[in-house]
This record gives sequence, C-alpha cells and structure tokens, in this order.
Amino acid sequence: MTDSLHNHPDLLGRGPTTSANLSLEPLYILLKAESNLSEEQKAKLLQVQSDSPLVKIMHSLKEEFHALFEKCKNLSAGILELIDWLKKAEPYYKKSVKTIKRWLAEVVGYFEQRTNNGMVEGINNKLKLLKRSGFGLKNFKNFEMRALLFWHFPIIFSMTLYGRTE
Repeated sequence: MTDSLHNHPDLLGRGPTTSANLSLEPLYILLKAESNLSEEQKAKLLQVQSDSPLVKIMHSLKEEFHALFEKCKNLSAGILELIDWLKKAEPYYKKSVKTIKRWLAEVVGYFEQRTNNGMVEGINNKLKLLKRSGFGLKNFKNFEMRALLFWHFPIIFSMTLYGRTE
C-alpha cells in the first residue's frame, strides 16, 4: 500500500509528495489493522477514504487480506480465498501480488501449519545487529561469546551496546 501511496501523491489530497508536506499519520492509520484503531483514528480513516475512493478500495483489500488468514482454517479453503483475493488485488497491488505468487507455496503453507517465520527473522535480526556492533572483534570465539551473552541477557547487553548505564 505504501508503494501505491508514494506513486500517487494525490491520493491523500496533498499534491506532490515531499518530505515537508507528507504527514505519516494517515499512512499509519491506513497500515494499522482497522480493529485496532481508536475512535479518533477511525474518524480520520473515514475522512481519508472519503477524500480518495482509490484509498478506500486499497484499504478494503488490505483488511480482506488480513481477515483471509484469520478465517481460513484449512489448506484448500485458504488457497481458494487467496487466489480470489489475488485476482481482485492485482490492479492495485501489482508488486505485492507478484511477490505472493512467486512465494505461493510458502504463503499457503501457513494455512496448513498456522506458523510463520517470524521467530527466525527475529533471530537473524539480532545476529545482524550483533555482527555490526562486533566489528573489529579479534577472533570468532569472542564473537561467539558475545552472541551467547546477547541472546541470554539481551537487556544488559543492549544497554552496553548502546552506551546506556541505566
């Protein structure tokens, strides 16, 4: 959705997009799950949607996509729903649809196992952070020790990593 908003700056009724005139609040409201919006945010969402029918359609498709993964409890229903959604969404989310099609087997695997790779991504992110902070360590043993400390004592390690002595 963000790609489309930046490619069509007039969607939010602002004219050309520059860093000076682009408020991130409407974007945040569009990206956040509608069920998690406050009443004030829901009112702002309705305002943005009334200003741009295209944003309304795109937001609706985003919410359908989220609901699709919540409601489909088996593989066959999930695949059928996802294929239907991809057909509806393709005119609006070309890049995303292309990516989902490329990774279709992995995406529909969620309907079978109800798991995702979030934990692995989190571990990789922590290791990359550690690697960046450990630039200049003299040997792998020091890096390994630092990784274990980082994993088992993340609060203490992050305080030393960022120079905090709280």
